[in-house]
Amino acid sequence: MLQARLFDTLLIAKGPSLVNTFTLASPYIILANYVQLDWAESFGVKMYIVSGSVGREDTDVLIKVFARMLKVADG
Repeated sequence: MLQARLFDTLLIAKGPSLVNTFTLASPYIILANYVQLDWAESFGVKMYIVSGSVGREDTDVLIKVFARMLKVADG
């Protein structure tokens, strides 16, 4: 599944943001509606939406991390 591969390619910490100083990513629909996935998707919330919070890492490093993920997405 492309979504899982992209998420795995994103080399940052995974989990919900709880006012951290480091960058985190999490699959939005899983956190918000895990027991109601079909219901959430019926409103247009797609499984592949990734929620992120940017931390205090070096900007160039973060750009490279996200660019790598986008390169995988582009094929």
